[in-house]
Amino acid sequence: MFSLRSFFAAAFTLAFCAACASTYVPPGRGAKLQEIAPQASTDASIQAILERKPAAGWPATVALVRVQEQGYRSYSWEPKSSGGKWTVVGVREAEKPEHLARLRALPDVRDVALASSLLVPEQIGSDTELRAAAARMQADLLLLYTFDTTFHERDDAPILTLVTLGIAPTRVSKVAATAQCVLLDVRSGYFYGSAEATERRELRQSTLGKEEDFESQRITAEELAFEKLLAAFETTWPAIVAQHAGTAPAAVPAASGR
Repeated sequence: MFSLRSFFAAAFTLAFCAACASTYVPPGRGAKLQEIAPQASTDASIQAILERKPAAGWPATVALVRVQEQGYRSYSWEPKSSGGKWTVVGVREAEKPEHLARLRALPDVRDVALASSLLVPEQIGSDTELRAAAARMQADLLLLYTFDTTFHERDDAPILTLVTLGIAPTRVSKVAATAQCVLLDVRSGYFYGSAEATERRELRQSTLGKEEDFESQRITAEELAFEKLLAAFETTWPAIVAQHAGTAPAAVPAASGR
């Protein structure tokens, strides 16, 4: 005989299962750009950073490279190597043609190009390898960017779902995508500046458990975060141009063959 006690026991079981239903794991964390930008821990390293001077030609060609933590892989892309400190992502998800058009429209920008992972060595140990890839593209500036995306999920009313046969949307998924970038001089490694932006979204759906659903949300959140990052970068760019575009590029000594 069906009793109220058995009803709530079944409801509790479904609630527990619903809480454990999601198995989606984000592809990986963002690269620590503070490790790529010049760092200093001793007097000698501080002096080495101060000796880096802006050497870009103006108007400048800007190369964009997306980097993530070592071993990053998504559901649609895998790296060609798992070595090195960082992974250069070869798939274009958040980046759209209109984004590149916005960057090309900035003053004193000659051209903008997305770097291919084929130009980057399999193992990246410092910004030198990334700047070398940008140099092969004849770029003056290197814009490194990364995404750090996290998910949190809960079910607000599993018992209500049972009573309404799943009609009421009770599962809530929160996603936060933070986009960061640093701008480096391809020739000297000089650090021009940085920008950061975060997109937070909350979705409530009655059926939200497939990996494809979460993957789609991740890409959407990162695209919106990239939009905000571009807006922040557009705000920073005029100060960079005002400080550096009016000065002649510093001479860069040719590498010795001996």
